[in-house]
Formats: sequence, C-alpha cells, structure tokens
Amino acid sequence: GGDGLRAEGPVFEVEDVVRHKVKDGKDFYLIKWKGYDEASWEPDGNIIGQDLVSLKEAAKQRSAGKAGASKGNAKHKSKKKVKEDAKKGDVRKKGTKHTAS
Repeated sequence: GGDGLRAEGPVFEVEDVVRHKVKDGKDFYLIKWKGYDEASWEPDGNIIGQDLVSLKEAAKQRSAGKAGASKGNAKHKSKKKVKEDAKKGDVRKKGTKHTAS
C-alpha cells in the first residue's frame, strides 16, 4: 500500500491555497498555513492530500482570472482583505479620513 510514503520533515496543515504560478515549468502554489500569518510559495510536490486538489484548482482559476479578463468578484475579494487588515489595527492602509474634531 501507500502507507510507506512519508513526507520529509514536519507536516504543516494547509488553511488555504491562495495563488498559482508556473516557474521553470513547475507548478507552485502560494500556501496559507494554519496557525501562521505568512503564506509561502511551495512546489506542487510539497502539497500532498486529496482534499487539497480542489483548493489547488481554485487557486489556478483565481490566478488565471487575474491574467485574463478581471472579474468583478476578484476585486471584492481583495477589498475585503484590506478591510480585515484594517480591523486588526493597521489603519494606515486605508488612508486618512476627514473627521471633525
């Protein structure tokens, strides 16, 4: 059986597959790791798991959409992210609002 297959090093849990790119003819995915703030680019061979296939496909479509005709909902997604970041306390990204003092 395939039980003998073990990944080298520690195994990290994937929260989301953010983006896809091709470098030197190989597939790379931008991985958001569970429990970590930073995402990292990983070669396809590092991302093992049947449940990740759909996430990888979604990332491919997202990245392909970015290069081609940009769809409206992709814009909404990035806007949402900025809002979430602002909630965390980094308000500088949003620019200063005029408030009556």
